[in-house]
Amino acid sequence: MLEKLLQQHRLIFWYDEKAEMRGLFESLIIPGVEKMVLENNEVAFKHTVLIEKPAQSFLIYQSKERPADHENWCSICCWRTMHCTRHQH
Repeated sequence: MLEKLLQQHRLIFWYDEKAEMRGLFESLIIPGVEKMVLENNEVAFKHTVLIEKPAQSFLIYQSKERPADHENWCSICCWRTMHCTRHQH
């Protein structure tokens, strides 16, 4: 599913509210996709994706809840989000 999304969208934001999936994110290797972790580096992130690497695909991880669209600073970009939770049995 993730690779299909990355074929259709240049930026995929992965919100992990409980920070349970960080290890999975770190272990992923997807050819042609650069991974980034957002942790108080939003200005540098914007510069990278909009100025330095405008054609590069990114998987962007944040260990927080997805903000409402009207509060989301990333709304200037075209993106797709992925919300992951660990299912408990």
